[in-house]
Amino acid sequence: TATSTDPNYVSVRSLDFQITPAPLTGVTFSGPLSSFFSGLAKTFTANSAVTNLLRLFYERILGGSVVTLGAGEDPVNAGSYRVTAVSEDTNYQGSQTQTFSIQSASLPGITWTGPGSLVFDGLPKEYSAAASNVSGFTYSYEGRGSTVYPASSTAPINAGDYRVTATSADPNFTGSDFQDFTITPASLPALTWTEPGSLVYDGNPKT
Repeated sequence: TATSTDPNYVSVRSLDFQITPAPLTGVTFSGPLSSFFSGLAKTFTANSAVTNLLRLFYERILGGSVVTLGAGEDPVNAGSYRVTAVSEDTNYQGSQTQTFSIQSASLPGITWTGPGSLVFDGLPKEYSAAASNVSGFTYSYEGRGSTVYPASSTAPINAGDYRVTATSADPNFTGSDFQDFTITPASLPALTWTEPGSLVYDGNPKT
């Protein structure tokens, strides 16, 4: 607003104007020390050359779609993500992003649980695997040495030498482990003999 100070004029004039925010620039992100899954949140901090009034949020990239994590929700599981820094300074507007990945961790040691007996009994000899924090496994059985048994998810029944391989089905862990085992033949059960009707020579086979 301008007001005349000249005694010969009495006047007041005003002009409206707006100062627009400057664009947010120079954002740098600092991430976690390790990019491998650990069960702990992988969080970032962000700083800008022009303001430190920044709000961060995370999105998970799933193929061609993007899912925004909820308020206060930080990335934990293996996968691809994007972190976005948004200006909350009224003098600066805009946002900047950075993509990052949480990689699958190596499979920890496996504990195997086998069948109650490895003696042939006509039943499949199944194994199961367990490892700390791993949600599940897929299994493959195959013959070893002279035992012919093509790789299959079905546990073997017959006597022979085999190997079972457990592969992590948990996306947070990668890797596999195997266990060799042998199904031994069962002892021959007691036999019941049936004799021929006559053991007197009559020119016929005695079976």
